[in-house]
Formats: sequence, C-alpha cells, structure tokens
Amino acid sequence: MAGCSAERRNFFSKAYQNTTARYNAYFLSNERLKTMEAEVAAKATPDYNRLLPIFPVIDSTTAAGYKKELEEIIKKASYPIQKHATSDWTDDSYLLIGKARFYGLEYDEAIKTFKYVNSTSQNEVTRHEALVWLMRSFLQTEDLESAKAVSDIMKKQFLTKENARLLFLTRAQYYLLLKDDKLAIQNLRLAIPLIQKRDEEARIRFILGQLYQRNDEEKLARQQFNRILRKNPPYELGFQSKLHLGQVTEITDASSKETVDKYFRKLLRDAKNKEYRDKIYYEMARFELKQNRPELALQYLTQSVKNSTVNTTQKGYSYLLAGQIYYDKLQKYNLAQAYYDSAVQVLPPTAAEYAAAAERRDVLNDFVSHYTVVTREDSLQLLASLDKATLDTRLDAIIKAAEEKKVAEAKRAAEAAAKGAANNSGNNRNNIFGNNNRAGAGDTPMGTPPGPGGVWYFDNPATIGSAKAEFTRRWGNRPLQDNWRISTQQPTGSQQNLAAISPGDSPGASPDSAASPEDVRKALLQDIPLTPEMRAASNQKIETSLFTLGNIYRERLQEPAHAIETYEKFVSRFPNSKNTPEAYYALYLLYKAANDPKQQTYAARLKQQYPNSRYAKLIDNPNYLAEVSAGNAKVRQLYDQAFALYEEQKFKEANETINTIRRDYPDAELMDRVAFLNVLIIAKTEQPSLFKLALQKFIKTYPSSNLLPKAQQYLDAFALYESGKLSEAEFDRTHPNQPKRVVGVNTPVTPAASATQKPAALTNKPAEVTPSSGNAGNKTQAANNQAPQNPVVANATPENKAPEKTPANTPASTANTPQVNNTPKENTPANNAPAGTPGATPVAPAPVPAKYTANLQAPQVVLIIYPKGHAAFTGIAEKMQSYNSKYNGSDNLTVETASFNTTQDMVVIRQFTNGPKAKTYTIKQKSPQSPLSKIRGIEFATFVISADNLPVFLQEGNLEEYLTFYKNNY
Repeated sequence: MAGCSAERRNFFSKAYQNTTARYNAYFLSNERLKTMEAEVAAKATPDYNRLLPIFPVIDSTTAAGYKKELEEIIKKASYPIQKHATSDWTDDSYLLIGKARFYGLEYDEAIKTFKYVNSTSQNEVTRHEALVWLMRSFLQTEDLESAKAVSDIMKKQFLTKENARLLFLTRAQYYLLLKDDKLAIQNLRLAIPLIQKRDEEARIRFILGQLYQRNDEEKLARQQFNRILRKNPPYELGFQSKLHLGQVTEITDASSKETVDKYFRKLLRDAKNKEYRDKIYYEMARFELKQNRPELALQYLTQSVKNSTVNTTQKGYSYLLAGQIYYDKLQKYNLAQAYYDSAVQVLPPTAAEYAAAAERRDVLNDFVSHYTVVTREDSLQLLASLDKATLDTRLDAIIKAAEEKKVAEAKRAAEAAAKGAANNSGNNRNNIFGNNNRAGAGDTPMGTPPGPGGVWYFDNPATIGSAKAEFTRRWGNRPLQDNWRISTQQPTGSQQNLAAISPGDSPGASPDSAASPEDVRKALLQDIPLTPEMRAASNQKIETSLFTLGNIYRERLQEPAHAIETYEKFVSRFPNSKNTPEAYYALYLLYKAANDPKQQTYAARLKQQYPNSRYAKLIDNPNYLAEVSAGNAKVRQLYDQAFALYEEQKFKEANETINTIRRDYPDAELMDRVAFLNVLIIAKTEQPSLFKLALQKFIKTYPSSNLLPKAQQYLDAFALYESGKLSEAEFDRTHPNQPKRVVGVNTPVTPAASATQKPAALTNKPAEVTPSSGNAGNKTQAANNQAPQNPVVANATPENKAPEKTPANTPASTANTPQVNNTPKENTPANNAPAGTPGATPVAPAPVPAKYTANLQAPQVVLIIYPKGHAAFTGIAEKMQSYNSKYNGSDNLTVETASFNTTQDMVVIRQFTNGPKAKTYTIKQKSPQSPLSKIRGIEFATFVISADNLPVFLQEGNLEEYLTFYKNNY
C-alpha cells in the first residue's frame, strides 16, 4: 500500500511503479510488436534476383493489414505514460510508440517521437536506440542529409551490442542508397559479429555475398555463401546460396566448367527443388552468358519460362534477360523488343528493373517500326525493278508460301485441339499444359515458334509479338473495344495482304480464305511502286525512317557504330534531303568522339554544301546554339517593339526594327514571324503587286512555318479578288480580325508571360471592327483609308499580334477564337433601344462556357510547376532537354522556363501529338533516368495540358482548379 500512489517518491513507490509499468502494459505491447515484426519477416517474399533488403520492407498494403494491431500497441504503450508517469519506463514506452508509428508509415509522427525521446530520456541506451530509429525514419523519407547528421552524432557514442548492430545495419542501408557498395560492405561486416540470431546472420551474410558478387569479388562472395551453408540455414536461403555458389565458382579449364554443370544438374534432380527449377535454369543461363555462350543461355531461359508456374516474377526476369541477350549480344532488335515487352507485362511495377525495361521497350518499339518501313519499302522497290515475267513468278511464290503456311498453322491448331480434347476426357486438367513439363520439350531456343510439344503459345513472347504484328497488319492498330471488327477504320490493301518484311525476305501474303489468288495478286500489286509517283512516296518513307533510325541508334540506343553506318547510308542515298546537314553534323560528332580523322571529312562537306546552316556554325563555334538561345529573348523584345510600331502605323520605324533583327540575329527562332510582319507592312505601304510577291516569297522561304496556311489564305483570296470572283466586301469577310494572341502550340513562353502579368504583345485584343457609335471602328477605318486600292490592307494584321504557330490543318484566323462578324448591324430602333424599354429586342443571357475542354487528341504540352528559385530546380531546363534528347529524340521536344506567378516558376515541354503520349511521358518521369526523380522532399506538380487549354490556364492562374480537371479527364 505504501507504493501504490504515483504521487509518492519513496523507495516502495518507485519499485511499484517500475514493476507495474514494465511487466504489464509495456511488456505486452513490446511482445505484440515483436510478434508483428516476426510475422512481417515470415510473410515477405524475397526477390533473390535483386539485392535483398537489409530490413523487412513494410509497404502501404502491409501497414493497412496491421493497422488495428499497431493501434493496440500504441494504446497499451500509452498506459505507462498515463498511469505510471514517475516510472523509469515512460521513455521506453514513447520509443515503442515511435516504432509503431514507423511501421504504420506515419514517418513524420515517428520522427517527432524519436526526437522527443532523445531530448528527454535520462537513459543513455534508450537515447541511442531512439537516434538509430530516427536515422531509419530519415532514410524512409529519403532525407539523406538528416540521416548523415544522425550517423555522425553516433560516431562519438559508446553503444551496447544491440544498438551497435542496429546502427551498422542502418548505416549499410544508408550507403546502399548512396550506391556506395564499399562502405555498405564495411558496415555489414561490422554488424555480423554482433548478430545473435542464426537466421538473421545467414540473411545478412547472403546480402554481403551479393555485394561481393556485384563488385566482382567472387572469392570473398564464395566465402560468405560457404559459411551460410555450414550453419544449417533456412531451406530457401540455403538453396539460393547454393545457386550463387555455382555462379562464383572459379572457372579455369574445361573440367571446372563441367564441375559447375554437374552441380546445377544435381540441383535440378533434387525433388525438393522442383518448385525452384525456374530459378535454377535462370542461374544456368546466367552462368552460360558469363562464359559468352548466349545461344545456350537462351535455351536455358526457355526452360526457365516453362517451369515458372508459381513464381511469375521469375518469369519476368527470364524474359528480361532474354531481351538483354538479343539486344546486347545478338543485336536482334525485333526479338529484343518482344521480350522486353513481355518482361514489362509480367514484372511487378515495383521492381527496380521495371522502369528501365519499359523505357527500353518503348525505344525498341520506335526502332522496330522504322526498321520495318525501311526493309519493307526496299523489298517492294526490288520487286518493282523486276521485269513483268519475273515479278509474276515471284508473286506466285509468295502466294504459294502464304497458302502453305496457312495450311501448316491450321494443321498445328487441329493437333493441339485434339490433344486438348484427349486430356480433358481424362479429367486431368493439369495435363492441358503437360507438354510444357516433359523432358526435352523446350530444347529450341527462345524465339523459335513452338511446334507440337513445345512452349505453350502464350509463354512465347516472340510468337505473341508475331501474332500482334499480323493483327496490326490486317486490321490496323485498333483499340480494345466491343465490335472492333465493324469499326469505321478499314484496313488498307497492304494491311490485308502484305506481311511485314524482315531483312532479306520478300513480302509475303496472308490471304483470306475467301480471297482468290488473283485477288491476292492485285492486292500485292497495289503496294509495289511501279509508277514514278509511288516510287517517290516509297523513297520518302525510307528517307524519314532511315534518318530516324540513325537518331535512335545514336541518342537512345547508344550504338555509335550502327549510328555511323546508318547515317552514312542515309547521306549516300539522300544527299539532298532536308536532314542531310544534321546527318553530316551527327557523323562529325560520332567520329570526333572516336578520335577518327574522318571527322574532318564531314566537317568539310558540311561547311562546303551548307555553309549557312546552324550545324556548320556549330563546328566552328560549339556555343552557337547557346548564343542563339540567349539572343532569342532580345529578339522577342525587339519584335514586340516592331509590332507596337506597326499598330501605331509607324511603318518606317517598324521596318527599321525588323532590319535590326535580321542584321543582328539572323538565326533567331522567330524569323518566320518577323518575315510575316514585314509582309504585312508591305501590304500597308506598297502596291498590291508587291504585297503579292512578298506573300509568295514568304511561302517559298518558310515552307515549314505554321503561318503558311495564313499566308496561303491571303494569297488565294487575293487571286480571287484580282480575278473579280470576290467583291471587296466578300474579300473582307474571308479575313476576319485576328483572335487574341495566346500561348499556342509552339509559342515560346517568356518569363513575362505569367498568369498575373502579361506584356502587351501577349494580351493583344482583336481590332474592333463593329461600326457602331463612338470610336470603336476608327482604327479599322483608318487602316482602310491608308491604302484604299488594296482591300487586303483592311484586315492584314499580324497573326495574334505576334504571328503564332497553329496546327497545319487549322486556319490561323480561327485557331483559338470564334470569327468576328464584320457585317454592320441594321440601325433600327429595336437594335439601338436600351434594354428594358418598349420595342427593345430581348437578349437571352449567354451561357457560361466551360473553362477547359477535354480533347486528348489535340496537341499537348507538359508543365512542371515548382517553387520559385528553388535550388533543387537549378538548371532544370537544360537537364530536361538532355533527357529528352537521349530518350525522346524523335519527338523533337523543346524545353522553356517561365514565371507562373509570384511564388512559382514553371517548365514548359512541348509539344506532344496527343494526350496519351504526353501522359506516358509524365509517368516516365518517375524512372531513375529522369532528372525529376532525383528531386526529393519538395512539392511540385507535373501534368499535361492541351495547347488549347494552356492560354486559359495561364490567364486563370488557378493550379488546383486545373489539377481537378486533369485528374477527371486524363
């Protein structure tokens, strides 16, 4: 009774409070936490193809499953704090609560709790343990700087064995995050002698062996795996140690190689390893690959895939290794693409290799599509070069081969159906796939179409890829939807009857059952370029695809030898292509990187044939593009000045400003707009004939400008007006006043173009043309009076003040806003009467339009909005441009920075052809290759917006509102 009261401070009270606090609530909560940790470790499915995690991984799903248990632990651990506040176990109870918060993924609360224990506890051991758990929490939140600070503090402390063990393991995890294997190994070696549990020691030794193996220290790795096997480890860990032991065995001669082969075969014969045969075959494949025998490795991978009946993740790794072999060793990119695609479909998205595999698959998708175009068109041109008799003979052979292939496929399908029926009649469901498990069933290399008794159809990605290509060829790239066969998208003749052509093959037909040989022949002849026009179209396809292949080899596949070969073939076949200067410059850079004297050859060709191109200037001045980019800002400023002068009808001063731009910044990116403004000044100041010549010159000089449709529209209307087919009033109506200038599909965004403040050139209102009372129409009338003999002058204003690039299929005058009705209203009393007076025409309230439109097929832009001036985003535009050049080179993306508002900046990445492609790009920014993936602990937004919605978004400046729209529509 003397010790029951928590208010007393005598010996009996202290003893009573400590005893009840420790052996009641604290003991029970601590035991429950230990039980939960053991369950998490037991339920974890380790991925032995990757480095094992040092601590058991608790994800959101696991944490949700233990939510009630963790709440109960916190509840019980809180009891000593509330009821026995004077005991010595309150700090331990707080520590226990922090651990429960940690396992519940409430890292912020856990950090606060561990900090509190460290600052208030009187027990040094408890403080040290709190600091180690604090370091673990920082690692989970990827706050590596804070984790390092805690680690440095712990260097000065004397620790118990348990705290030292935990610290060394946590430091090892820290160094693994920094990719410093050497220091991680050092800390694991310090931790192992302090580990008391045998199974935990075996696991940490296995991780140490993996690190040694990864750093080519095979002798040290072999020592660790042998020590694991000597201490009777858990069966799976012991089995994996045996597999890795075979990998690190030193091969000095043929006998040692045979020893390893026997070792693996012995593991295969062991009945206890039946469920691990996929992993054994996978390790055998890796061993053969190590001995530079890729074909044999592919055979073992075939066996691995066949035996992956339980562990589908292992199947994904087998597909991935096969793709790597076809890509790195055999350079068979078609098959590599098929296996990378299968790997991405099977591997879990959380796998470390998933993002890189998905990116490589996408690159190979582009590569294979262009490679197929080149080989197919070359084969078609070869057929076109044959005389009629030879061509007919070749077509007969193609049709016959296709028919024989069709018959053989039907026969195989019938045999498979018969076997399936026989198996079903025996009520042995597992025998449906029994052929996959019998001896010798998969002796063919991966990628070989399976015959009877071979790999199951859907386990062979090469067969699936071939079938997918056949479907696309026949039906087109159709979406997954109901009634896809009766879609309005009809396949072309080539899609129906011409197979994809591999190198050295001739085109083959895949005739429909109802099609006669003569119909098939006609379908084939439709795609053979027998006329000059078809030959020119075929050459254009080859030119585009061959140049793109060179870019993919150079920038995305990092294959300089193949890039050189492809570029040289390109410049040889198409010496006058618009891409020839860039190909010359690429060859110059590739040979320069290889320190090859040929670099001078291509530098000389470039300077001689294209002396005024940017690529020729880059050879003499590597900083040329940077200088041009810096000058673009000045050009925009001068351009706005010129346009302001144009609006004020100070045409002489405007023309002088344009001449300054042309003289000082001849390579600026806005030169087509500058030239178009000059054309409009000519319209105001010169004879109509000169205006017509200026339009024609603009069209010839800037054939790729997005202002071309507008110039052509002026020119066509001008011709109709001159011929008398168009009256002056009708001519005016064909050229409505320009819509508001907006940040369009290709408009560079300047820092001034923010949502809160825009320069006049970015917010120009259309000219007022309605001839009502007041001065509304004075400006337009003055323009008409300036040059009455030329009706074009009345409405010849620059596109949106600064001529904007609009989609090629959209007239510039209607790209972003409805047309303005220039027809004067009748001056009737009804129209002039104030609203609400007798005789006034009632006006219906205008409906409020939606701010944003959901059009995922329109051109799209990716925005990154981040805190203004944050150090983590220093140089982000250059980093993203480098990333795009390497992984999205064919998209020709541009990257610009601008101010979004007073507290946020933004990066603008433009442009993507559609929403899904842009959305895929944003998803890839989570991969390790993206500069954005390295930015931690900072809130920023990355999202897609259409070119039509972008100006609305910049004007509104409401990020949250658009993100809601984005979430609902993308």
